[in-house]
Amino acid sequence: MLAKSATALMISACLTAGFLFSSCDEELPPYQPPQNALRAAFGVLDGVTNRFVSCNVNTRVWNLDPIVFEIGVINTFDETLQGPADRVSGKLEIWRAEDSVFGKLIAFTGVFDSRHVQGNTLTLNPGDTLEVGVTWRHDNDANQRIWRQAAARPFNATIHARGQIKVFEDAPVLLLPEIKLQVVYDVDVNVPVCDQ
Repeated sequence: MLAKSATALMISACLTAGFLFSSCDEELPPYQPPQNALRAAFGVLDGVTNRFVSCNVNTRVWNLDPIVFEIGVINTFDETLQGPADRVSGKLEIWRAEDSVFGKLIAFTGVFDSRHVQGNTLTLNPGDTLEVGVTWRHDNDANQRIWRQAAARPFNATIHARGQIKVFEDAPVLLLPEIKLQVVYDVDVNVPVCDQ
């Protein structure tokens, strides 16, 4: 009985070894990066889509804060993704619905979220979100303030924004869906500090 067990064990070991050694000769297929590993979210930093921008001597209200657009890129893949942080790039297009000539194109590179960067390596574990903030100072490509376009004060403006971002070299460009903001501008252009 012991001889039968030893023979069965020997045959099993030979078959296992034969399988293991024969499969080592096969080459692995080339690595294909996942195509849908990232998802983008796009909005304004504080989530407020109705704004009041003011610089008025009469009412003594001073609120010329820029609008910060926030891009979130989420790793939806089940593996960690890595790449050079300085290769993150994208652009935002911002325009006024009432005057399509008034527009701003903001290009950006590098990473602004240091939580996921060591040295120049960006690491996104499964479920991690890379956050990139892009600041708009209410101006167009010619550096003219939007309130210079108004014939009367205050005036309403519908601001549209859309864009794209590329995070990793092997990953596709992510399109950022168009968003819309309603902004009321009450800026006294006759006061120098208001027009800077």
